[in-house]
Amino acid sequence: MFDFIVIGGGPAGVIAALRARELGANVALVERSQMGGTCTNDGCAPTRVLARAARLVRDVKQFSDFGIIGDRPEINWTAMLARTHQTITRLHEKKQLISRLEQAGVRVYAGTGEARFIDPHTIGLNDGITLNAEKFILCVGGHGRRLE
Repeated sequence: MFDFIVIGGGPAGVIAALRARELGANVALVERSQMGGTCTNDGCAPTRVLARAARLVRDVKQFSDFGIIGDRPEINWTAMLARTHQTITRLHEKKQLISRLEQAGVRVYAGTGEARFIDPHTIGLNDGITLNAEKFILCVGGHGRRLE
């Protein structure tokens, strides 16, 4: 049985798990998909790659103002998305979250799919594994919604 199970492998979950270990707790971290959270996988990082490409295309419109003549470039969506995925992969390689957590003594369950509570001290993972803990720390992010 773990002292704490942290659900969510984004920045908040990683910090919570590491801090709990620093304080001597027996900790597991459960992440349904890829470690790193929204910013690394779906938000900030991929958006910056696509925004850079958009700025480059925009800048081409100014070429003639500076005496630069040439055809307007075409966008290769496959190559652009490959570059985006390459950037995300490099971030994962650089951060090495799973190995850092494991070196600190945190048991990591990544790519497990949805975790669900079975009782106040037990969660079940999609692969049939059940984990027990005295306490849980939920770091699962949020969802925007329009208020009435």
